[in-house]
Amino acid sequence: MHSSPQLPKAPGSMISPMSLGAVQTYRARSKASPCANTPTKTRPDVCHRITGTHATTTVTHLAKSHPTMPITGTPPRSSITITAMNRPRLFGEMLQSLVACGLEGWHVFIALEPSPQQADFTEIAASLLPPESYTITVNPNRLGVRENPRQAITRAFRAGSELNLCLEEDFRLAPDALLMAKWYQENHKPHWMGLNLLAGLCGSAGNLSAPALPKVLFETRCFNSIGVAFTRSDWDRVSHCFRPRSWRFLRRRNLFDEGWDWALFAYLLLSEDLRMVQPLAARCTHTGTHGTHCTPDFQARAFDRLPLSDWTPDSATPPGYELTDIDALPYEISAHIYSQLTIARLQTKALRKQRVRIPAKP
Repeated sequence: MHSSPQLPKAPGSMISPMSLGAVQTYRARSKASPCANTPTKTRPDVCHRITGTHATTTVTHLAKSHPTMPITGTPPRSSITITAMNRPRLFGEMLQSLVACGLEGWHVFIALEPSPQQADFTEIAASLLPPESYTITVNPNRLGVRENPRQAITRAFRAGSELNLCLEEDFRLAPDALLMAKWYQENHKPHWMGLNLLAGLCGSAGNLSAPALPKVLFETRCFNSIGVAFTRSDWDRVSHCFRPRSWRFLRRRNLFDEGWDWALFAYLLLSEDLRMVQPLAARCTHTGTHGTHCTPDFQARAFDRLPLSDWTPDSATPPGYELTDIDALPYEISAHIYSQLTIARLQTKALRKQRVRIPAKP
């Protein structure tokens, strides 16, 4: 989560292959497993497997940048990436909301930062997620909000996914969040860059949620990282903008460390023909009061009173989501959206004034 810097920011340098350590694989077990209580300190640094009959999850310390994920069985066509570090309680609450969405046909990639809570995350995942539906990757070095989400999404697509939903440990989902992501994929248009599960823009407390209109979505030039979905074609289009030299102006002013989402927001702002899709009723919210770019005060202003949609479509019929023109929405809603777009225009002017250009593909 980000507080509000003045300009969209792009990510910093990529982690080199030499800094990503050796491969390490664990078998994550449920609490019922005879080996579930194996002390963390008994796990050697190189490789340890907990044996048994339960389905397994792969926990991998990366040997190089963006390796292919070791997946058992058919590669996932739809995936969810979750980045996490040291808040297992919030992680468990987020997984409960995710499981309630229905995970059939989805594979979950959990990208953990190194922390003393690693075993807690593994145990929580094993107790809540269906067997063989998830893979855990542990970063031997902390990647942070700049690199961890980006690398996790890239690995998911390299593992065979055609659709990815990117989440964090301190998010909470609405019951139809995954249905909306699938709708986005099935109705995808060439000028769409991604789906946000929350209407708003990076660094702003002025998020929008109108639960009375749960089926309505709209196109916008705003980007919000509180739950974002990409198709493979979306990611292929934008992934090059994370290269270290992509945003030289931002790099010279030490602004590129803010996060991967600011790089995407800048890309969107400078691309006249691209749009994000956002729902009027929030399908994702933020629950953590402390974070790299979140303070208790910002959390209270941005999310404490934000209503999360509780609408659940009839499973026997299509959800009936509707893409609506902003001008066709009720005035109080369209005025809110236009105020967000005004901020986006000002940020675009600031970027162009500094002669920032869209990075060219290599």
